[in-house]
Amino acid sequence: MKMVSADTIDKLIEAHKNKDEKEFEKWAGIIAETYEENGDSEEAEMLRSRISGNDNQVSPEVTFDRKPLEYSMQLMYLKTLLREKLINDEEYTRVLKRLRNDYGVVSEWSP
Repeated sequence: MKMVSADTIDKLIEAHKNKDEKEFEKWAGIIAETYEENGDSEEAEMLRSRISGNDNQVSPEVTFDRKPLEYSMQLMYLKTLLREKLINDEEYTRVLKRLRNDYGVVSEWSP
């Protein structure tokens, strides 16, 4: 994976401070190319649009991943069943393992 170097960012900032639009566009273009080479063509296009002033044409899509919410609800129901003694520890562990597998949960962390 190709990375944007600190030197490239420094040159971009320097061009901006010096109000050198041509140099700024050059370095910003290099950054956009790096994104594109890494397979992030959507981000590269968004950057190019922002530079050219046509950023109204490309807008990021906001999505909501329901899986964490669904997993949390299922886990809450499962814990309620255990607490109310409607299932035993073995059943709880078996269902929990299946839930984690279904939702791709590797581990749980609670503050």
